[in-house]
Amino acid sequence: MDQVTQPLVRVKLNSDVRDTRGQGFEHNFNLVKDRLGHTLHLHDLQDEKFPFQLQTNLLVKMNWDGWAMLETSTKVSDRIAALVEQREIFDAMVAKAMQA
Repeated sequence: MDQVTQPLVRVKLNSDVRDTRGQGFEHNFNLVKDRLGHTLHLHDLQDEKFPFQLQTNLLVKMNWDGWAMLETSTKVSDRIAALVEQREIFDAMVAKAMQA
């Protein structure tokens, strides 16, 4: 992103475990936080391989006002119940981040 001169080019967070490599998610997040766009992709919020709570904490701390979109390919018997469950997890993470 240091090479990009167009101010409208933004980074979309994809909640990818690769973003935790190297010096860790928080360090990597801080490298791009000033170039974040207004959308991010979330995956299965119960997947412990990615630090969803930390990502949420950092976004709340910077008053990010974008859209979070759930992107999952998990096969479930009741899609509505699964969406409700993911929303409840997300809301709990946001509430916890706001208390920090």
